[in-house]
Formats: sequence, structure tokens, C-alpha cells
Amino acid sequence: MITALRHRTLSVRGWLLLAAASTFLVVIPVGLVIIYVFGFGEVEPQDRAAHAATVLREGADRWHDPAWREATATELDDDVQFLLFEDGDEIYRSTEDAAATDAGSSTTPPWDADRDDGVVRFVEIEGTEPRLTAAITTPLDDDDLLTTALFAAFLIGTGGAAVALAFGRPFVRPLRAAQDAVRKVTDGDLTAELPRSRVTEIDDVNTAFGAMTTELHHSLEQQAALEHERRMFIAAIAHDLRTPLFSLRGYLDGLDTGVADTPERRARYLAVAKEKADTLERLVGDLFDYTRLEYREQSLDRQPLDLADLLGELVDGLRPQAEAEDVALAFRSPGHACPADADRHQLARAVDNILDNALRYTPAGGRIDVTCGVRGGTAWFTITDTGPGIAADDLPHLFQPLYRGDRMRPSSGPGGTGLGLAIAQRIVTAHSGTLVAGNTPTGGAGFTATLPS
Repeated sequence: MITALRHRTLSVRGWLLLAAASTFLVVIPVGLVIIYVFGFGEVEPQDRAAHAATVLREGADRWHDPAWREATATELDDDVQFLLFEDGDEIYRSTEDAAATDAGSSTTPPWDADRDDGVVRFVEIEGTEPRLTAAITTPLDDDDLLTTALFAAFLIGTGGAAVALAFGRPFVRPLRAAQDAVRKVTDGDLTAELPRSRVTEIDDVNTAFGAMTTELHHSLEQQAALEHERRMFIAAIAHDLRTPLFSLRGYLDGLDTGVADTPERRARYLAVAKEKADTLERLVGDLFDYTRLEYREQSLDRQPLDLADLLGELVDGLRPQAEAEDVALAFRSPGHACPADADRHQLARAVDNILDNALRYTPAGGRIDVTCGVRGGTAWFTITDTGPGIAADDLPHLFQPLYRGDRMRPSSGPGGTGLGLAIAQRIVTAHSGTLVAGNTPTGGAGFTATLPS
């Protein structure tokens, strides 16, 4: 639960809305409260105007009394000025730059409400005859306004900076971390990691960046492994080609120099030379087939076929060779057709390679059994032998090119090229099938292949 809360994210738009809401719902109300509590920007002009209006109403019957006028002007704040009118004519002005006038004298019209030097409020005394009216002006306090404005600006600026800092961290810090990580990757350091972020878009980018570096690291490791395998592959090919070539050249030189000086020796030298030439031909052919399958240069000509008929024909063709090596080779027919969709020539090559491997590893007096069947819309076949089986160390590498389990091979007889099983697996895989190897309960090796039917 804690992990889920820690990794909960919010979109950029959501963060901006949250910042705006915090500004209007927290910063501004708090600022207004502070202004009210500390008395900044009090509405004193309105309070003074209300007090002056009360005084003028209470002394309406004495507006023509000079003593009352003087006392009222003194009682009110020096910043509060008032004019008294009777039926629209000015009868008194409290300003120092204008002398008081007698009742009934005609003066300038009442003050304009848009005066720049203060706020004007008109008060009419009800129930009087003649009609009495007063104009009260309270000045704008520049110092209070400036103080209020500066404090409000400071408060809003500070609050905005705090909000920007609080909500900017989820954006700025991940971007800086991403910048540093990109520089590390550019320098070849693929261990750079980005922290999780609560911003949805940034968290998605960080997650994608982590997946990218992981995949890149895996690709580089795979590339290094493939490069190592390529070097080993070339070295193994060179070794396998050089061995029969060296032998072939030696026996040919023996024939050329007259070392084989008898008909029997010449015949033996020619037989060995032919055997080495066949080995070279088989190795080059396997290498050519493997290369075409590896780079998918050979397309499959799939046709419906009966797997039972194909296996029966291949077993019949190899039975003379098996009998010559005192190995019993038998096909156990399922008694019904085993339909499969496959390239007959390529599939026959795969089966031949598996049977050839079984013949080489099955000792004299042994047995090789071949059978097939159909299960759940999939055709399958198995090839088992009574040989020494596959060692546990060899089993994971059995289908690697040029790999041979030399410990299992009998000391007599030629070895294989090391490509036969690799070619067989690639052919079966190209048919969208599988080829697996293991050991039978009796200890021999067993190969099972599946094909789409």
C-alpha cells in the first residue's frame, strides 16, 4: 500500500491546476487575513466620512453659527473637509484656502465625485426647510496605499515563489536526473537509473528510459556473445577443415613420392584419401546448408504429406548401413496416416541427420527405433537408440553448431561435422515446430519433433 501511494502520479495539467488552486485558495486568503489582522489598508476614509456625516446631521440647526462651524472643523480630522449647502447654494467651506461665506451666497457647484485628491460623499439632511446638503471629502492616504500595495506584492510574490518551488521540484529534479543519465549513457555507462516521479508523463519517460537501458545492455551482451560465438565458429570450421585436408594431403603425397610401393598400400592410401575427401564434402555441404538456414536464404516448399510414409522410406534407405554396423534399425508404424504440412526434402534432411547421429553413437548390437503419430492437430515423430545417452553437460549444447559430445563417441569410426543436429533443429523450427533431445528410461538418447499437421 505504501509503495502504491509513493508511486501514484499526476499529469502535468493536474499539477498546474493544483498549483493554481493552492495559490488562490491558500496564498491570497492568508494574505487578506494578515492584512486585516495587522491593520494594513484599513478603510479609514469611510469611517471618518461616516463620523463627519453624523456630526453634521446633529448640528444641522446651527450651520449658520460661526462658533459651531469653527468647533466642528476643529473636531473633525484635519484631513476631512466639508461644504455646507442650503437649497443648492454653498454657505460654508471648511478648507483653509477659502473663506466662509454668508448664507444664501452663490458659489461654485458641489464637488465632483471624481476628484483626484480624495473621496467625496454627499449627505442630505432630511426633514429640513430650506433643504440642507453637505459634501464631505476624505483624502486618499498615499502612504497606506503604498504600504498595502508593497505588502500585497511581497505576500503574493513570496507565496508564488513558494508554490513554484513546491510544485516545480517534481519537474526540475527529474529533468536534471534525466540529463545526467543521458550523459552517462552517451559515455557508455548503461547502469544509469532514473528515480520514480509523481508526474505521470515524467514517470512514463523514466520507466521507458529504464527499459531502454536494460534492453540496450542486454543487446550489447548478446552482441558480445554472438561475436564470441562467431569467432569460435570460424575457429572450429578452420580446425574441422584443416584436419581432413592435412590427412588427404599426406596420403596424396605418399602416393606421389612412392611411399605406397605396393598395390595393397596404394589401394589403402586411395581409400583413406577418398574417405577424407568425403568428409570434406560432407562438412562443406553441412556448412552451406547451415548458412542458408541461419540467414533464411532458403524458402520452404510446404506440401501436405504423410509423415509415416516419409519415415518408412528413410529407415529403409539407411537399413543396409545399419546392418553393416550390426545395428537394428526399425520403423514402428502407427497403423494410420500421420498428416503434416512440410517441405519433404528439408524434413528428410533433418530426419537423416538425426538418424546419422544415432547410428554413430549406437554401438554394435544396439537398436534404433523410429515412430510417429498425431496428437491434437500436431504431428510428431521420435527417434530413440540404445547408445550411451547424452551427458548432462552436453545436453544444453547439443544443438549448438559444431558442438560434438566427444566423450560419448566411440573411439572407432569417424566423427560427425558437428552441424547435423543444428541443421535438423533449424529445419524443424522453420516449419514452426520443435525438436527436443533427452535420454530414454533405458539410458539411450531420444529425439522428439513436432510439426503442424
